Amino acid sequence: MKILVYIESTNNKIHPVSLESLAAAQKLSQSNNAEIYAVIFNKNLADTLTNYKLNGLIIADNDELSSYHPLLYLEAFKQLNAQYTPDLIIFGHTYETRDWVPRLSARLDIPFISDCINIDCSNGTSVSRPIYQAKLVQKLSLTSQQSILSFQAGSFN
Repeated sequence: MKILVYIESTNNKIHPVSLESLAAAQKLSQSNNAEIYAVIFNKNLADTLTNYKLNGLIIADNDELSSYHPLLYLEAFKQLNAQYTPDLIIFGHTYETRDWVPRLSARLDIPFISDCINIDCSNGTSVSRPIYQAKLVQKLSLTSQQSILSFQAGSFN
């Protein structure tokens, strides 16, 4: 299994929910030895990720990606998907993610499950997410070749 984790940054700082999403990928990797690749568009922050257990760090070498632009991000991930063909693409659930990742899902024809709070690999891979204003928790099994997930803040340490 191969996982790409997008590391979002704002004002030259990594968004904390991105690191939580990286923790989710590492949890998944413990049970199935998945390869984890972090994707970062701010090359100035790449060194801060060297302390994390990764199989690789993908740094976008394009200054146009240093500030948020959904169409450019979409194109960048379209190219990354073609190059790496990951089983999972993981994001932190942020305003930016809500803006452009559904477009990525449609463009790549990959299902997007947003707002996840847990991932379980004991019997296949499944995710949990709150529904009905968090009154219930829905458990979904991942059955497609590729999936896109976003994790809520506070879901992982």
